[in-house]
Amino acid sequence: MTEEEFKHLQKRAFRYALISIIAMTNKIPDLTDDQIEVVLNNMFNTVLNSLKPDAAIIWNEEILDISSKIKENQNFEDIMRQIRDLKG
Repeated sequence: MTEEEFKHLQKRAFRYALISIIAMTNKIPDLTDDQIEVVLNNMFNTVLNSLKPDAAIIWNEEILDISSKIKENQNFEDIMRQIRDLKG
């Protein structure tokens, strides 16, 4: 595997992890949109605080990008389609 292929797969795995976290949080029953946002913010802040500064910047940019695209009732196929469609 070339370094370019590895970086591509690494980005896809990274995106999969973020989309999964967002999608699963959206499925927690009886939470309002505000509560979901608080749960996600707390979780992402925990992750970001555990990373080196450069990694935290990359994660934060990806989190903001994905968060704006995720819909509340996405199923597994919707999530996998987003991962397959990932460019780069």
